[in-house]
Amino acid sequence: MFQNSNDLLNYISLNSHAETRSCEFKSGVKWENEFRYTIVKGILALSNLAGGGYIIIGVEWNDSTKNYEPVGMDSSISETYEHDVVLEFANLRADPFVEIELKHFEVSGKWIVVIQVAEFFETPVICKKSCENILEEGRMYYRTRKKPESSANLTYVDVREIQDYAITKGLGKLLQRLEASGLNLGAIRIDETDEEQFDRESEDFG
Repeated sequence: MFQNSNDLLNYISLNSHAETRSCEFKSGVKWENEFRYTIVKGILALSNLAGGGYIIIGVEWNDSTKNYEPVGMDSSISETYEHDVVLEFANLRADPFVEIELKHFEVSGKWIVVIQVAEFFETPVICKKSCENILEEGRMYYRTRKKPESSANLTYVDVREIQDYAITKGLGKLLQRLEASGLNLGAIRIDETDEEQFDRESEDFG
């Protein structure tokens, strides 16, 4: 999470020309009605991305400058974003759970809300409840490679990327558990070829 407003403004400036896979900008709108579901959609999508990402609320596209600008919002609007409320609302629609950190930043008398979304813990996150024609039960949302937007229209490349990362995370956690149990993983060769394994096993019968 950003340490202060200057860090946030620098980040917005670096990404002002376009959203990225790990960064989604939203206008400064109250946490209510359909807008809540678009935020949850972004949270679900970012949770399936390696490293997660940010939803930054209070940033708008300027057609004249062709940039995203941190216009902010009044405190009465930013105060509608409460960490526990947003987290609970998102997790009622996520399986498994999602993790977020929510923080308010003051910029020139206005406020910007940042939601930092953590990557999934063990398995990719799936939407478990359809809502307002924005979320669809059983769909997996992602920040796709073809366009930096939160979408359920995944290509085979996107699906493979999520699967491969889930396998890598699962293997890492398994190795950690094995090491914690006292198994000496240093004695295990994971780069052994089939031929080397055959020769070694043949020696055992020699």
